Parts: sequence; C-alpha cells; structure tokens
Amino acid sequence: MKLRRLTGLLLSLVLLFCTGCSQSAAPRSAPSPTAEEQALSSPSETPAEAPSNQQAEETVSAEKNAPAPAQEASFTLCAYLPVSSMTQGAAAVAEEYAGSIAALDYLVLNTGAYWDENGALSLSDELLDAIETLQGKTALWCTVNPQGALIREGTAGQSIDTPQERQALAQEIAAFAEQYGLAGIDIDWEFPLDDEWEDFSTFLITLKDTLSRNSEPVALSLALYPEEIALSEEAIAALDRIHVMAYDQFDSEGFHSTMQAAEDAVAYFTALGASPQQLVLGIPAYGRPLDGSAQWVFYKDIDPESISGGNPDLVGDISFNSAATAAQKTQYALEQNLSGVMVYQLLCDRNDQDALILACANMAENA
Repeated sequence: MKLRRLTGLLLSLVLLFCTGCSQSAAPRSAPSPTAEEQALSSPSETPAEAPSNQQAEETVSAEKNAPAPAQEASFTLCAYLPVSSMTQGAAAVAEEYAGSIAALDYLVLNTGAYWDENGALSLSDELLDAIETLQGKTALWCTVNPQGALIREGTAGQSIDTPQERQALAQEIAAFAEQYGLAGIDIDWEFPLDDEWEDFSTFLITLKDTLSRNSEPVALSLALYPEEIALSEEAIAALDRIHVMAYDQFDSEGFHSTMQAAEDAVAYFTALGASPQQLVLGIPAYGRPLDGSAQWVFYKDIDPESISGGNPDLVGDISFNSAATAAQKTQYALEQNLSGVMVYQLLCDRNDQDALILACANMAENA
C-alpha cells in the first residue's frame, strides 16, 4: 500500500516536471505592437513632428525678415512745355498735341514760376492757364526757378543762404504744389555759382522733406547738364529724378546730342553718385548747325523729304535727332534701367506719326 502511494507520488512529480519543461520551451506569441512602436518601426509613414514654440517663432521671424520680391520700376516718358511759348494759348496746345500728351507719363510746365530775392513765388497767367487746361490729361510737374535777374546778377544764392530762407521758400513751393495738384516740382537753375552749390544742396534736402509732407507726396527733380555739377551726395540722394540735358554737346564733327553724348551723360551722373533709376535721358526736338552757332531749328520744321540719305540725323548743315534715333535712345535707356526719357520740348516736336514722343512711346511699349 505504502509502495503504491510512493509510486503514484513519483509519477505525479514526473508529469508535473515534463509539463513545465514543455511550456518553457515553446515559442511565445509576440504581443501586438503599440501605436508608438508602430510609428518608430515605420519612419516613412511617421507624421511630421510639430515644431516647438521656439522653432515656430524663428520661422515667423525669418519670413518677416526675408526680402520682398524685387519690383521692376516703371519706365517713364515726359516732355517739357515752356508756357511762355504758347502763343495761341493752352487750349490750342492741348488740341494740337492731344496724341502726344496722352502718351506722356507727365508733362513739365516751365518758364512760368519764379522766386524773387525774398523767396516769394510769382506765377504767370500762361502757367495758370496751362495747369487749368491740362489738368487730368496727364500728370503735371512744374519748374520753379530763381528769377532770371537774380541769376544774371549772381545774387540768386542769397535768397537761400540761411536756414530760415530755405525753409520759407520750401514751404511756399510745397503750398503751390498742393494748391494746384502738381505731381512734381522741377528746378532748372542754369547755373549756380561755385559758392552757391552748398546752399543749393541744403535747400534741395529741405525742399524734398517739405514736399513729402503734402497730402500727396510730390516728386522732386532737377534739370542738369552733364558738366560742373557740385551737388552734395545727400542732395543727389534727395532727388527723385534728374532730367539729363544730353543735348547741345557737340562731337568733333559738329553733331549735337549723339548716342555717344547720351552714353557719356549717363556715365557722368552715375559717377557723381546718382543711380540709373534717378536718370531721365533728355532727347532734343530741335537741330543745331554743325558749326555750333546759336541757331535752333525745330524738329517739326524739318522737311522729312530733305533728310540726307546717308545720315537720317542731318539736313544740310543741321544735325538733329530723328524718330529712329529717339527710339534708339529709348532702347538704350531701357537697357540701362534708367528711369525714363524726356523730350525737350513739346512745341518743337511734330504732332503726326513721326513725332519723337510717339517714337519713344512705341519703343517703350514694345520693349
């Protein structure tokens, strides 16, 4: 009996031992991976990690500080109109040159506004007539100069030789621009004396600052010949435009306002520190004799049938800029990224399909 019980107990122990060995040797089923483990095991399917607050701030800051895309400056076409030469009145000019005026970005009215020794402005009836008639047909600028007597006497600089005088004149000009809705003020002072350039430079800075305070900012330009300019760097920087008078300069053969003269004029002003975007290249609508004598022949009075076959810019001994040359200069201005071109002056130009203004406009439009 005891032997049986002992044998049964031994058999039970053997069975229990074998079952435990069998369970430990069998492979376990791997547990299902967690979502975190799945993400780590499949990087190609992992969603992008949310940026930290610091990273987000750095991204926003970088976007704010990134330079804005460069915007191409618009190319402008302008012309001068000496109001004192409107013998038939502004209405007749507006009608005769309607097509050319419509092609302009702005028209500079000159020979009608002057300041005296006390800085007081005088405005001619012709100027006021032109402003009233031409307002709305194109943007209007106006040339404001020292009185001719002051320039001839060499006393023009005395009208702006103190800060008070400069500020008073600047305010008077700004008020004039505000009253008549002018888009720009131009100065064509030919020429300051050597000891007047410093005060003139300071005045330009003051004037630009004053014009910028108008209800609509008013542009500031100078008409300048490419010679003996002594403006300060700060004064040049204050200018929106320089109307480059690249004419009445003669080459060795007596031709005036050639392509080379235009290129030399641009080089002169860029060497002074002006940017190409400030320069408006001047094109004359008149001819000059090859001998350089004091004679000016209007382009509109040149008979196209009499133009030399060998040189389209020559009639007899008169050199001038043909429509083809005006277009070539416009193309050059575009290639050099200049601000634009200017025709001097409207009343010298033709009013038909051969007009210099239209030649410039067509080149600019089709470039």
